[in-house]
Amino acid sequence: MKKLYPLLLVVLYYNCTHAQIEPLLYDVQWYLYEMKVNETIYHPPTNDELTSVPLTFSEVSDHFTTSVCNSLFGDIEAVDPFTSFQFLNGLNQTLIECNNPVNSIFEGVYFNFFLDNLLETFTYSIIIVDNNDEGLYLTLNLPNGDYAEYADKVLGVQDFIGKQKIVYPNPFQNTLYVKSENDQEEFLDIEIISALGQTVFKETYINHAITKLELENLSEGIYYLILSEESGVQQIIHLIKKNYE
Repeated sequence: MKKLYPLLLVVLYYNCTHAQIEPLLYDVQWYLYEMKVNETIYHPPTNDELTSVPLTFSEVSDHFTTSVCNSLFGDIEAVDPFTSFQFLNGLNQTLIECNNPVNSIFEGVYFNFFLDNLLETFTYSIIIVDNNDEGLYLTLNLPNGDYAEYADKVLGVQDFIGKQKIVYPNPFQNTLYVKSENDQEEFLDIEIISALGQTVFKETYINHAITKLELENLSEGIYYLILSEESGVQQIIHLIKKNYE
């Protein structure tokens, strides 16, 4: 089973304007694998024109660069140390036509995730997974619940489609359901990790069609749900808990 460790945060001062951005952001080449915009989940298309959607943070200008067919780039500054940033002076974009219309549509959705929120604060969290295929995962979050998730390697569609369980509702208040398409009875390990890397829930269940989790004791916030089957299949799901009035 994968073990997740909280990051040891190190203060990085490279100038007074852009200090206290998490150093690990700069050390890793990130690749988008999932995003949610207006309650719709998107995965990057893969075809002859588009093999990945990279994201790079740099300690020198431009501090932020991502691309589909075009590139989107600009500068950022820290808001809260090691947890959030804002864009400085907007973003710039190249103007190249995608040959594949599917890529063009996805690029519009992805770029607008940033362009429509230039005045918002983006919070971010990094999770370290310790396993044979150990990896790093980055999540960028917006106040409205939209998010973009990245890994330190390109994940193919087969890595997260087809063997996924359905988790709902998300955001949730007190109760969470895990729906499985697998009708085989086997043990299912369920672990919930906070954005700080702390285990806040851990239980083992028989893998039923629907597993109900009572999570009223969790505080509002961002979490990661880790589902691990006996077969070795594992899924990491971004969760948001909200205490609705």
